[in-house]
Amino acid sequence: KVKNDAIIASAVSAGSIHLSALSDNPLTAKIGNSFKTSSTSGAGSSNVGVAGSFALNLIDTQTTATIGAGVAVNITGGGAVEATTDNKTDSEVAATPASGGATGDTLGLGASVGLNIIANRSRAEVADGATVTGAGALTLSASATHDIITTAEAGGSGGFALTPVLALSMVNNSTTARLGTGSGLSTTGAVSVAAAQNASTTTTAKADAAGAKAAVGLSLALALVDDQVLSTTDRNVTGAGGTVTFSAIGASTSEVTSAASAQGAAAADDSGAAPAGGEADVDSAATTQLTSASNKQKSKGVGDTKQRGATDTALADGDSRSASTSEGKISVAAGVAINVQNATVSAIVPDATVISTAGMLTLRSASNATGKTTATGAAVGQKDAAGNTPDPSKVGIGAAVAVNSVKVKNDATLGVAAHTVGGLTVEALSLDVAKLMANPASTDTKSDEFLASATSGAGGSKVGVAGSLALNLIDTQSTARISSAASVAITGAGAVTLKADNQTTTTAEAKPVGGGASGSSFGIGASVGLNIIANRSVAELSDSATVTGAGAVSVDCLLYTSDAADDSLRVD
Repeated sequence: KVKNDAIIASAVSAGSIHLSALSDNPLTAKIGNSFKTSSTSGAGSSNVGVAGSFALNLIDTQTTATIGAGVAVNITGGGAVEATTDNKTDSEVAATPASGGATGDTLGLGASVGLNIIANRSRAEVADGATVTGAGALTLSASATHDIITTAEAGGSGGFALTPVLALSMVNNSTTARLGTGSGLSTTGAVSVAAAQNASTTTTAKADAAGAKAAVGLSLALALVDDQVLSTTDRNVTGAGGTVTFSAIGASTSEVTSAASAQGAAAADDSGAAPAGGEADVDSAATTQLTSASNKQKSKGVGDTKQRGATDTALADGDSRSASTSEGKISVAAGVAINVQNATVSAIVPDATVISTAGMLTLRSASNATGKTTATGAAVGQKDAAGNTPDPSKVGIGAAVAVNSVKVKNDATLGVAAHTVGGLTVEALSLDVAKLMANPASTDTKSDEFLASATSGAGGSKVGVAGSLALNLIDTQSTARISSAASVAITGAGAVTLKADNQTTTTAEAKPVGGGASGSSFGIGASVGLNIIANRSVAELSDSATVTGAGAVSVDCLLYTSDAADDSLRVD
């Protein structure tokens, strides 16, 4: 657990205040926090217990710059107030075998297990009940950059295992800039409340390098990712002498890959059910592992209450990640990649909160999200690098399942109240957040990108519902809104701009490798590709809202959806 906090906890009178909690160390040139756990299993004997190689990260980091709850701050001479945070982390887990891997006859729950259970927070805040008087400009700036990598790789030899390879990432990242509840804020200069986050998660379960004598069983890669960015105020901002800006920008990336071993997974029985001793279906296998990780998250205190609550909500929604078609759930598979990703970026002035300034009021959110799942059984039944071919009598199925469940919200909202401002811009944009964080003047756009790709291999006799299932469950929205019944008075004939931009590229592909499965029978479908998509872009002056005194008024809404190479849904 890492805490990096700069806090004013008692009354202060000063010419200016500058709070900062940063990750970079100027004395050592070290950039950010790094957490790396690796486990390498050697050649074993007959039995391996829970895992031949087990690597676990339990990481909780917090960076805050806060004027504490109830604290009175008085600024003399119109000086500035600044609170700045920057939380940078690199969290890596690797569970791998030594050359040759385990040689035992039987393996337990998992030959290689890599778990990354992560919670990161960055927060710049004037807390509830705190007061700031006499300030010129006030700036709250919270930023974060997070890179999470989870890798599990199977060993070179073994017998039977229900899950010989498991890679699981359970990630909660939040970045918040906030004016808390309390008496109204009045400044003679500009007010800026900004939150920015760039988070990337990569999860890989790899069994295809294990060779012809790899264990029979499931290669399972799971990611449960919740990325949150928020800029907001819960108090009035009145009498500001300059611009007032609420800015939230966030990039969320989750890429999940599973590659089955040359032996594949144990086939379903004659009724299509999973083999005895294992989970009833792919959904159950995923839920079991996610529940275990959630229990670790709670017992070790990883994440705050909201972050653990977000995990509970995602975990409870099994339908959102179900590996199923209209014919039922997939009972068995050799390679499974599941991504459950929630990315929310919000710049919000909530209802009953008044903004009054002679300058421009800007609410700006910018988002880009990438969610990709790739599952392959291409190695099943094939020669390995040494030229060895698996014993055909022992080869299981080569079914591949890729489920990509992503929800993206990119919202800029001015709530219900009577506002008086010099001009108004409310925009929710699809911008390249990495470039924007490096250069705040950047206007480069970036489309959200979603991929579910499943490639089935040449397997044994029976496949449950599908040889390969590629399923995208995607919901995105960009909203720039003046809420219903809000009243906005523009002074000096200032401009009003509402703009929403939602750009997405979504691809689902389900296909066999080579000649496909070589077994004697299939279930309902050899290849199933499903794109279930809902995209929304809304720029709106809501019903009963009023804007008076404005000069130019612009309402602009863009919804752009693109097929990758005109091949958004491919089934072979």
